[in-house]
Parts: sequence; structure tokens; C-alpha cells
Amino acid sequence: MLELSITEADHGKSFFLNLGTRIRITLRENPTTGFRWNLTNYNETILKLESNDFVLQPETQIGGGGMRQLCFVTLASGKSIVELKKTRAWEKEVPEKNMFAVTVVVEAIVPKA
Repeated sequence: MLELSITEADHGKSFFLNLGTRIRITLRENPTTGFRWNLTNYNETILKLESNDFVLQPETQIGGGGMRQLCFVTLASGKSIVELKKTRAWEKEVPEKNMFAVTVVVEAIVPKA
């Protein structure tokens, strides 16, 4: 299965993918500060969310940061915007620097095995 890795540097970009492609989005996160990445938008008919996990980095001390990793698989042709916001549960306003979005366009080409 083909896999695309996306990081914070890809914010605002568009990706053109085939059916069956796995997408791994990795964003820095430190939940002990109260800030967590929350998935706020994606098209469930185009993308299937396989996992949404916080991964502590091996060299990190307790209370340190890690990475938020989300994995999707493309299901159908079409377009989906994937949006995440890094927020604290009690805050209503989200600054632009705490937003992440990419556009995924899936083409109906089945990958070769």
C-alpha cells in the first residue's frame, strides 16, 4: 500500500492520490500544556480514519511533548479537506498558528498490487 507522510510544513498544500493510499499526518503536540490537536473536519466518504494517537518520543522526559499521528486510507474518488485545531478545551478562540489543513484529492485509479 502506498503511503504519504504529511507534517506541519505541509499546511495549506493539496495532494493528489490514488485509491487505497495511506495518509499519515504527524504534528507536534504537548498535552501537558493543555493544547491538543483535534480533528475538526474531513469527508468520511472519501477518507477512512484508521487511527488518531499521541506518541511520546523516546528521548522525552515525563511531561514532555510528542507527536499526534493520524492515519487515513483513501476510500473513494473525490475531494476532502482535512482540518485540525490545536486547542485547550476551555478556550473558544483558536489562533491561526494553531490551525492545520490540507486538501486531499483522490483519483479513481486502483493501485497495482
